Amino acid sequence: MVTADSIFHFRIAATMLSPWEYKSGAYSKEDLDDFAFRSRHVWWNRDAVEWIDQESFPRLSPEKVEKLRTLIATFLSGIDSTRTASQEKTLVARDALLEIFELVGERIYDQSVTNAAIILTKEIRDPKYGGFFKTFDIQFDESWTGDPIIVVWLVVEDSAPDDPGFRAAYSLFEEELLLRMISKGLPDRSVSLRLRTVTEQGEFLMGESD
Repeated sequence: MVTADSIFHFRIAATMLSPWEYKSGAYSKEDLDDFAFRSRHVWWNRDAVEWIDQESFPRLSPEKVEKLRTLIATFLSGIDSTRTASQEKTLVARDALLEIFELVGERIYDQSVTNAAIILTKEIRDPKYGGFFKTFDIQFDESWTGDPIIVVWLVVEDSAPDDPGFRAAYSLFEEELLLRMISKGLPDRSVSLRLRTVTEQGEFLMGESD
């Protein structure tokens, strides 16, 4: 699941390890390798990548999905011994993370996604929404015109859609989510709000783990 924390960890790690400064000549490759090794306790953590899955990026080709899985496995291997890891092992994880960023980073590395995750994490259980919304997922998709959009899946109790107060709570949440994002600066992407019941979410997660 995408949360404010997961986006934060991914962005911090990718920013810290960016090779841009090396390419611009500000630092040597050796300098960046040394920095990656010394700062591994900050960026080499599960929160940076464990939220990434195929469902979050439905437009990725099968080849890229397989590559993404391999890179995530490489990044996570040895993660429980980061403090004693060699520089060689650390740089393998660093390079895997940078390749992950090349595959999916541009899809999430904007303020719209951060704003949406922060708002959802903070607001979804507010009593004014009647307790209907249990959790959420964020998906990075495209509209029928090919423009990038953020799809927010709200997970609700199975009986919620039949509750007389549900439609009003859903409309209020949709309105306030968009208003809050706009108040933080016009979003770079459109936001589409969709629903899954708890049962549907469970079936989805079971299918994902198979």
